[in-house]
Amino acid sequence: MAFSFHSLAVRLRPWGIVLAGFLGIYGFVLLMGRLIHDPLDRAILLACNPDHYVPVIDELMILITDYSVFTFSVLLISWEVAYLICRGRPRLRWWVNRLLQVLGVGFGLYHGSGVFWAKYEYTIIFLPLGVIFLAGYWFLGWTFVHWDEQALRRGGLVFRLTLLSVFLTNAIAEDSIKKIVGRPRPLASVNEDWNEPIRRIPDEIVRGGYSYVSGHASSLFALTTPMALATGNPWLRGAIFGWAAVHAYTRVYTAAHYPYCSLMGSVLGFAIGALVFTAFWEKRAAPDKNAQN
Repeated sequence: MAFSFHSLAVRLRPWGIVLAGFLGIYGFVLLMGRLIHDPLDRAILLACNPDHYVPVIDELMILITDYSVFTFSVLLISWEVAYLICRGRPRLRWWVNRLLQVLGVGFGLYHGSGVFWAKYEYTIIFLPLGVIFLAGYWFLGWTFVHWDEQALRRGGLVFRLTLLSVFLTNAIAEDSIKKIVGRPRPLASVNEDWNEPIRRIPDEIVRGGYSYVSGHASSLFALTTPMALATGNPWLRGAIFGWAAVHAYTRVYTAAHYPYCSLMGSVLGFAIGALVFTAFWEKRAAPDKNAQN
């Protein structure tokens, strides 16, 4: 086959778009770090941080803030491994479904039992966490029984785009921006002159590291944006983005980050996730003509 510069350019075009877009997003978020308004951020933080224990809400905030990224990551990786096992082998789908259901029971029981052994103040959060894992794995298994090969192939593409989104967001952008801006967290010792009114919520007292930008907020938006944009169900898309938004808010509720840092972390993760999706999805998610013939 003769070498074609046009063919090479077509293949490299999405990567060029991602590189240029990433540099633009990175520069924008870094520049926005110069617009930090400490008095306003402190006022909003104190308004969002409760001055007393709030039943159910406190536990829900800890569950979401500590386990959202972990749960989404484990479920996505599990789905991809299952897909690689049965890709092109339809007869294995039923067995993969059963395997994921078994894993759901195992993960559900393990995390649910955390109420007895986990070193948490709010150990009750492990009961709903166990239910989430059980439901999540059963849904993953359901996809292998009810989705056709084309839908599964698109799911595999979503996973690869998610990996790229998370890598660019957290391995490159978020960590370096934190070091460059160097904004201490609200509960850091350098803020002792004003942070005494902040209520320290058990299980999430974070003093070390930097606040701008929020790694938790950027991570979950980077994880979920390709998935949300790929789904054709507007209710599911809204639920995914809603979960990510609430997760970003929990970083403020627990005083792990300033509101502005959580907001810009969300912008960073969403923008990179949307960039990666836009660059690669339309062409690579198109129906496989060879598979149809």
